[in-house]
Order: sequence, then structure tokens, then C-alpha cells
Amino acid sequence: MTKTVLDAKATSELLNRAVAEKGFEYRDPNSPTAGGTGCKYADNEGNPLCIVGHVLHYVGVDLLKADLTGSVEVIIDLPMVPDHEQGDMTPTGANGVLWQGGDKDIEFTVDAFRLLEIAQTEQDGGTFWGPAVEVAEKEVGV
Repeated sequence: MTKTVLDAKATSELLNRAVAEKGFEYRDPNSPTAGGTGCKYADNEGNPLCIVGHVLHYVGVDLLKADLTGSVEVIIDLPMVPDHEQGDMTPTGANGVLWQGGDKDIEFTVDAFRLLEIAQTEQDGGTFWGPAVEVAEKEVGV
């Protein structure tokens, strides 16, 4: 099992990579405000859909092999990433959140996870991806 640790700077770069790939004014068509039924990390073929799904894909998580029935658990009273039931994030101690999916373990520092949580919440609410990342970066101070 390979383990990768991502801090806020690295996570910000990955979020911005997703924005560059999809477009500053991209809106997840699965978000309820875009007429969808709810955001998902990936489609049935393992292709990333939401902004967090793209980040996980970039670091090598096989979204097709990830636990699609798991839940998100966080530490230090951080809220859950809403509307996501794929993959499994579990507490790793006082320093971060661990995604266990497929053959990869990805540990996000607390600030890195806050970036993901804020960007995902903004995206789930229908915000374009570019502004969603900007809000997250501003709130976390990246």
C-alpha cells in the first residue's frame, strides 16, 4: 500500500489543476442547483466527477476500486464533505485525514482537508469551480 501525504499547498495546486482542466466557470452538472441529483466522486467507470474526485484521481486513487459504500469521518470537529458516500476517510490522529481507497492511502493535513471540504461544499451548492477554489484558499489562507 502506497501512502502519500498532501499539505494545503499541494492540495491547492491539485484543486487548481482541476479548475484548469474543467474551466473556471465549470459547474458540476450533478449538483442539485445544476439540475442534478447529487454530486459523486466518480461515475460507474471510475472517471472523476466532482472536484474532490479529480484531486483523488490526480494522486493516483483508482476511483473504480475505491470503497463505494464507505463514509467520510474527520477529526478536530471538521464537518463532513456532504453528499458523498464513496471512499473512506478515517482519522489518523491529530494531524490529518486519511483516504483509504483501492491501493492508495492519501493523508491530507488538516488545512488540506479544509480546502477540500470548503471547495466541495461550494461546488455542491452550485458554485463554479474557480470561485469555489478561491473561497477555499481564502478561508484557509493558502
